[in-house]
Amino acid sequence: MLVPGVIASAAALLLFPVASGPWLFALAIVLYGLATSVAGIVPTVLMSEAVPARQSGLVVGITRTAGDLGAVTGPLVALAVYDANGLWPAILVIVELLLLANLSLARLLLRRRRA
Repeated sequence: MLVPGVIASAAALLLFPVASGPWLFALAIVLYGLATSVAGIVPTVLMSEAVPARQSGLVVGITRTAGDLGAVTGPLVALAVYDANGLWPAILVIVELLLLANLSLARLLLRRRRA
């Protein structure tokens, strides 16, 4: 569920620059919201299974902190890229970070599962 959800989220992000009206923009928002909802739940479930119970508080704290830092710095970075290079490079930076972070997580979890 993680990989398809992340790929769907990335694809939905690519719809925003080509949304030529309010209905297409609303559709992009709905698709992105659905995809990120699926992709956002999976890491929490996987981490709860992969991490020993005594470390779950630490892992949740680190995960939440990383998410908060991303929520604060992400828009600033995206807007800086937009100001310097335009819309498509800014969207592509967001897509690349989304794919990199989540696919790295999937790879780590698969490696731990095999061990």
